[in-house]
Amino acid sequence: MNNYVSFITDEDFERCVSNLYDSYVAAHQDIDVKKIYSNQLDVFKLTFDKIFGNLTDEELLEREVNRQIDKSITNAIGTFHEEILGCIKGYVRGNLDGWDIKSENNTIFADIKNKHNTMNSGDQELVYQNLQRFANENEDSTCYWVKINEKKSFNKQWKGNFRNRKYDHPSVRKISGDKFYELLSGVNEAMCEIYKALPKVITAVLQKRGITTNLQSQVTAIQALTSKAKASNRSLLDQL
Repeated sequence: MNNYVSFITDEDFERCVSNLYDSYVAAHQDIDVKKIYSNQLDVFKLTFDKIFGNLTDEELLEREVNRQIDKSITNAIGTFHEEILGCIKGYVRGNLDGWDIKSENNTIFADIKNKHNTMNSGDQELVYQNLQRFANENEDSTCYWVKINEKKSFNKQWKGNFRNRKYDHPSVRKISGDKFYELLSGVNEAMCEIYKALPKVITAVLQKRGITTNLQSQVTAIQALTSKAKASNRSLLDQL
């Protein structure tokens, strides 16, 4: 009997949450000076943020570090949804095959995006082309662009128009996260079940792993950049 949700095992649910916790830890620990610089910094925006927001250099840098951490975590949560959906009986996760989830009988293929608003037109066209290819190669299949975080529920044909080229494949659809969870699990409000169970699962995972402290952001990078700025007789923003 499942204690958390009705459509995946407790063991699978806890494993997915445990993997996500590891991603949280890695996101906080991986921030160093090199990584801050490797992410393109908009010094104009940082200047506006500092002055308009009345921030100190240290507050500005801390906010930038947290932004980079948050970006990594957002990607990890997308992976979390893929792992959960891949635990549903009859479905598997992708492995660099151009799809994120598919049914074992090849009747469903899906590309999953946690935050679709970061995708430009070219990205969307590539997703469409991949889904269209799977639909053409697999008779009787339906291929979905899954948009996890949506304000409204939907499951409808996806008609695209990218770079003045129209796409109108009858088996390519776009679907909200809640409807996709429902489609794969056969359970109404399955995504809501996951959400409501999270506090209980997270608590159980942390207890089993003996974790009692909260995550703390890595401050080493901030200290290193501050030292570099002082040594160069620059402001922290100029050092960035």
